[in-house]
Amino acid sequence: MLEFFFTTCPSICPKMNQSMLVIENSFFGNPNFGIVSISIDPEHDTPVVLKSHRELLGAKSANWNFLTGDKTYIYDLANKGFNVFVGENHKVKGGFEHSGLFALIDKKGISVAEKTILETQFCTMMVWIKRA
Repeated sequence: MLEFFFTTCPSICPKMNQSMLVIENSFFGNPNFGIVSISIDPEHDTPVVLKSHRELLGAKSANWNFLTGDKTYIYDLANKGFNVFVGENHKVKGGFEHSGLFALIDKKGISVAEKTILETQFCTMMVWIKRA
C-alpha cells in the first residue's frame, strides 16, 4: 500500500493514516505486505519529524516506511507514476492539495488500484489487498 500525505495536514491525512493503521494491524507480521507513506511536504517533514509522527500514530510494523525526499521527484512520482494527484496550493488550509487516494501495489511492483478508503469501502479494500 502507498499513500501520499503530510504530517501537518488539517483534513484527510489523519483519516488516511488511521485507515493505514487498521490495515497494518490486519496484516501485521505478514512479510509479503508493506506500507509506504510518502510526505508531500519534505521541507517540514524531515526524517526526524516522520519518525516522531510514526511513533505518535502507533505504527509498529517494520514493513511500514515513512519517506521524504526531493519535492519535484515526489510530485512526479505521485502525479505521473501513480496517477495520484498532489500539489501545493497556498490558498487552501495546510498549503497542499492531494486526492486522498491509496495505491495498491502488487508483488511485481505494479499499481493495481488507486482507491479511497472510506468506512463503507473498507471491507472491499481488504479483499483487494488480499488478492494483490
